Amino acid sequence: MTHPPAQRLFQAGVISGLVVLLIAAALFLLRPGQPSPIPGTLSLTEVMLCHDAACTQQKPITLPWRIPMALSDAVLDQTLQIDIPAGDGAARVLYLPRSAPATGATLDGVALRTPLPLGSRQWNRPLQIAIPEGAEGTMRLSLSGHGQEGLELWPMSLGPASAIAPAHRLRETLTVTAAQAIALLSLLLAVGNTVLYLVLPGRSAHLWLALGNLLSVVFVLQFSTPLPWVGYPLWTVIWTSATCAYAFTLLKFTLGILDLPAPRIETAFAVFIGAMLVVGLLAPARFALVYGIAVNAGSFVFGCAILSIVWTNRAHLGRVATAILLACFAAALALGVYEILLVAAPIPISPLTLFHLIPLLMALLSAWLVTSHMVAAFAALSNRADTLEAVVAERTRELEDNFARLARARRAEAIADERRRIMLDLHDGIGGHLV
Repeated sequence: MTHPPAQRLFQAGVISGLVVLLIAAALFLLRPGQPSPIPGTLSLTEVMLCHDAACTQQKPITLPWRIPMALSDAVLDQTLQIDIPAGDGAARVLYLPRSAPATGATLDGVALRTPLPLGSRQWNRPLQIAIPEGAEGTMRLSLSGHGQEGLELWPMSLGPASAIAPAHRLRETLTVTAAQAIALLSLLLAVGNTVLYLVLPGRSAHLWLALGNLLSVVFVLQFSTPLPWVGYPLWTVIWTSATCAYAFTLLKFTLGILDLPAPRIETAFAVFIGAMLVVGLLAPARFALVYGIAVNAGSFVFGCAILSIVWTNRAHLGRVATAILLACFAAALALGVYEILLVAAPIPISPLTLFHLIPLLMALLSAWLVTSHMVAAFAALSNRADTLEAVVAERTRELEDNFARLARARRAEAIADERRRIMLDLHDGIGGHLV
């Protein structure tokens, strides 16, 4: 296979990057996951922002509302006040489509929800706050978050638990439940690819994929578990670096299983990861999230390089493989760019992040690659078996012909021997009579 010139690779990479940015722009315009009014509930889009602990100084704000990220390791604490009208006596809940890292709630001084520790994660998690039957009054929501991430609050719904349950269940399924299922799937794939590597020696691509599956578990923890594993700055460096390393393992796996060598890109990517990890560990804590954004921006550049390699080798790969590879990698990169927009944008875009779906997308791609590779291998084995059978059949015919010739020769020799014996008997008999 001939290697395309660097100019063609660069042009294909630029075009690939523009296509990915267009997909991310489409996601930005569509803003999937935007909360919509729930039938049978009261939609709350106006709340009061308190400027002091006693809420004596207030300012009305319209939801969605956001405090943008900042280069600060300070903790943001905000209190918002909501008037809860009287209900019909049935149990009600206040539904937040996406909760802050730590959210607490009181109703006329009575605690309704105790906030989780600030280190808790699950960026996507929706929240229901149960309101006692017939209760009304002033609710105060306390929001806490890291200054690097900012704070945001989305339009809320107040109504019967039965009316809100379907919307909450759907969003919970798309977010936390999906992330947990993807983490479990990644673990199973890691075990399966390790077994394939042990069974098929010399296929290092499966080992790279197994390592990638383990790395995907690390960063999916950001969306699947509320446990504060380590301090915020260190955890941010860990999970964003795992994302970048995951992209590198996918590069190694894809190029390995498709036999598309790109040593310069692989080396550059590995050096980038190592250098950025050193920077992340040494940089001040307030730069943790900026580090994560920079690392994922670098992954975007090298992802475009993967797309350019696939495109310039499309004749070698075939139409189907090229289309599937380009679609999956472009979609994954677009989700990464969209996540950067969600985090860094000064305005609220959507309460639903899709970043945790990347491992699922890549798992489907890797499953297709492994399956197609195994099918091709079985086809090659089948062709080899057919060729072997043809050779065996030909050798069998040759042996049969040889046996037939040998049998004819032996039969002819036996006939000749019998003739000689008869002639000898006749000669002896006639000689005896003459004597």
